[in-house]
Amino acid sequence: MPDRTPRGQVGSAILAEQIADRADQAGNGGFSVQAFADLSARIGRVADAIESQASRDLKLWQAIRPIPGIPIPQITTSTGSADYPELLSPRTGYWWFVIQANAITFSAGSVSMYRNNIDDWSLVGSFPSAGYLTYSGSGLPLQWGQRLVFKANTITGNATLSLPCVIEVADWAVPAYLM
Repeated sequence: MPDRTPRGQVGSAILAEQIADRADQAGNGGFSVQAFADLSARIGRVADAIESQASRDLKLWQAIRPIPGIPIPQITTSTGSADYPELLSPRTGYWWFVIQANAITFSAGSVSMYRNNIDDWSLVGSFPSAGYLTYSGSGLPLQWGQRLVFKANTITGNATLSLPCVIEVADWAVPAYLM
């Protein structure tokens, strides 16, 4: 015949057995005061750990934010450049991780993208024709104090530039972002 134990009492027999076993061990007919103290201390440590993790997660959400789009003034000459330190660099104490960069509307020539200076060792991207670059993983990192510089190389037309997707991360949160 099937067991007709109500749902709320399914584990009650198991608990009753455990209480009886503890009572036999404690010798006083129930859980010992020490057992309750140990349980209370463990629950307190778990609650503290959960609260600490929630606080850390909230701080990370505040320290990591997307910048949805940075329009950059056009390059209007065939060999011009776009060097705007206030616009193309992270704030002090922050890093940028550039996910996408655009150079569009020119029809011939190329546009190069550099970190800090226009020289060969600073080249971080090149647009051999109008288009976009997408950086995978953590993107193109820029530490505060660094900036992007765009340079046209005998282009025809104007180069319209933008950074459609940049993630800004506080210094202290960079390791968590990169994990």
